[in-house]
Amino acid sequence: MVELPKKILVGVDGSAAALEAARYAVKLASKIGSAVTFLGVVDIQSLESIEKLGLVKRAAAEAAMEREMKNFTEEAAKIAEEMGVQCDQLVATGDIVQTIIDTAIRGGYGLLVIATRKKVSLERIAAGEHTARLVDFSPIPILIYKQV
Repeated sequence: MVELPKKILVGVDGSAAALEAARYAVKLASKIGSAVTFLGVVDIQSLESIEKLGLVKRAAAEAAMEREMKNFTEEAAKIAEEMGVQCDQLVATGDIVQTIIDTAIRGGYGLLVIATRKKVSLERIAAGEHTARLVDFSPIPILIYKQV
């Protein structure tokens, strides 16, 4: 018999799709009695690109991006609070996929929820790459929430 997850990890990035996925994960957690953790990842590759441009110091860019991710996790946490679902918030810096996988393993999560959304050009390719890498390397089941 398949055991239902006691802990669900939800990736959030501030997009409407990620917020919809967070709402879906909270509804699921409410029905099965799970706790939810919202994870925002500051992309190390974006920080390196900003640093190469030399327009902003890396530390300042990282701090700003961390604040932005914290705002995203707080927005998702409000949904959980409204539905009475226990939640935590995490913000980390690193490779997006590796950070999500490491967090899932260390935290003992039973399900990963991520969003995919309508995108254009290079942004679509990059997001698709993240999703594909997560599917390939995740040690836990993944629910991919598709924005329609």
